[in-house]
Amino acid sequence: GRRSGSTVANVMIDILRNRPDYIPGILVLTLAKLAERKTTEARNFMKATAGNSYDLDFGEEQEQLWLLGADSFIAIQKFDNAEDALRKILRENQSCGKAE
Repeated sequence: GRRSGSTVANVMIDILRNRPDYIPGILVLTLAKLAERKTTEARNFMKATAGNSYDLDFGEEQEQLWLLGADSFIAIQKFDNAEDALRKILRENQSCGKAE
């Protein structure tokens, strides 16, 4: 529910204070904000990671963030931005069927 999403978000915010580039934490925080229906806040977290270089340690989580970002851009009809996010994924992982 809303309360559990908020609790998760608070925990992730605490973690990200110490490790602001921690991709799994950003992904969890983004998902928590989406669960709370706070799409603008979620989109801001996704935008913050859009320029990050690919991190092999957290590649799967980064791909999920970029896919969420692409979905978010499609929802607001910013197709060029969505296409850029999908190209990033395919550049790093050519076998990602969701990005094709």
